[in-house]
Amino acid sequence: MLFKATHLVLTPHAGNSAFGVGFSPSPKKAIALAKVNADISLDRFDAEHDICSSIGGEVTNLFNASNGVHIHQNLDL
Repeated sequence: MLFKATHLVLTPHAGNSAFGVGFSPSPKKAIALAKVNADISLDRFDAEHDICSSIGGEVTNLFNASNGVHIHQNLDL
């Protein structure tokens, strides 16, 4: 099975810019990749706007990549 993970960092300025996606046969690796990609996106946004975004929370979702079934969601505020 292939897993798809999405990760969104909630900030007052970046909006949907701090979003990452990861795919892997391992759910833990998919989530880790999504988090890294979201962090890269947030760093890019901050650099472009010459700011340091405050983080209000994070939302992580895990899906079965082959059929799109939602497996798990984690919200950290």
